[in-house]
Amino acid sequence: MLPSTKIKRVLGELPLTAELDWALRGRRSAVDGFKLEELKKALPDWCRQVKDSPLRQQAGKKVLTFATLHYWINHSALLSLALAGMGHEVTFAYLPYANWKKEVSKFDLRRRQAYAHSVLKPAEHLIRAKSLLDSDILDKLPTSLADAVEQVSIMDTQYTLQIEEVDKNKVNRFKTLVQSNNVDDEDIKIFFRWFESFIYIAEKYKKLLDN
Repeated sequence: MLPSTKIKRVLGELPLTAELDWALRGRRSAVDGFKLEELKKALPDWCRQVKDSPLRQQAGKKVLTFATLHYWINHSALLSLALAGMGHEVTFAYLPYANWKKEVSKFDLRRRQAYAHSVLKPAEHLIRAKSLLDSDILDKLPTSLADAVEQVSIMDTQYTLQIEEVDKNKVNRFKTLVQSNNVDDEDIKIFFRWFESFIYIAEKYKKLLDN
């Protein structure tokens, strides 16, 4: 494991370290691919329009919207404000991910959370924005709702990966090994050289069969 990765792992467990790092060094800008700059630019005008909406005073419902991945956060923030402008009491929940396939350290996730909180701040008097990063809400869901969330998650995985069978218990052992402390950078290079050789031989074999 690289020294910087080890440091981030330690700092990720300490309170306020990531938030302080973002405030001092991040300069209130996007964090490693997690970009909400378009939302940041548009949000003040959206908030003014919602504030002036004649429908805000009518009786509405309690509504929860949720998004993960930065571009869906942009979309759901607008949807949440539109609902607020119609008189609904809206809670906008989100997770600060840029790519759901890529693992991110807790330290960097918390930096993204600080960035997202800053971007969404102009809307705090209209909607309740809440990151679920540190929430234990899933442990409190009724069984029927938790099952529904799991089913939707499976369907989303099937659609994204274009596969029918999803093995929830399957472990990517190579990925686990590479991310462990048992191998160094040289070992990883050897692994990938072996994979490249295997692919090369497989392609040669396929061409031989085709001929």
